[in-house]
Amino acid sequence: MIMFEKLLEVPRKKVLILTTIISFVGVLVLIFVMDLFDEGMIPFTIIDFEFSWTGSRAQEIMTAWESNGGLQSSIIYNYLDFAFMISYGAMISSLLLLVTRSFKDEGKSRRISLICSVLPLIAAGFDLIENINLLIMQHNYPITPLDIVATIASISALIKFGSLFISIAFFLYGISFYLFGLRRKPQ
Repeated sequence: MIMFEKLLEVPRKKVLILTTIISFVGVLVLIFVMDLFDEGMIPFTIIDFEFSWTGSRAQEIMTAWESNGGLQSSIIYNYLDFAFMISYGAMISSLLLLVTRSFKDEGKSRRISLICSVLPLIAAGFDLIENINLLIMQHNYPITPLDIVATIASISALIKFGSLFISIAFFLYGISFYLFGLRRKPQ
């Protein structure tokens, strides 16, 4: 827990605010650009591909994309996702640290929030593993991917989304206490 306590002081608040602003702009720009490539992946989405679980299901998705000209779009989308994972990881972690530092008490909420502030970075790490496996499948198309590659991508996606869900939920919890004064006053 001592390692996490350092996050209460480092990085400085100005750095966190600047990181939040820059990464937020990065997230917005990347969402816009990635959406341009997302349109070419009909009838499946990138989420369908992330959760394909088996090589045959991944093959089915890539074959549909290939017939619509969307396979190349999906590859570009995955390369753009490398920048996106850095942006969302930095943004959500910075926001969580800012909220964590607003807690006046040193109770359980603050300790949990400190741990949650690292979850977006862990999510980005699993996103990296996921993307590498997705790209392995895409660059070896039309060879049917090994089930293990599709399964690793899907497990990584599950951990990524789970980590992001927990961190965003705790951010909303923390910000509601900050904005609406729902925190208990020390007795």
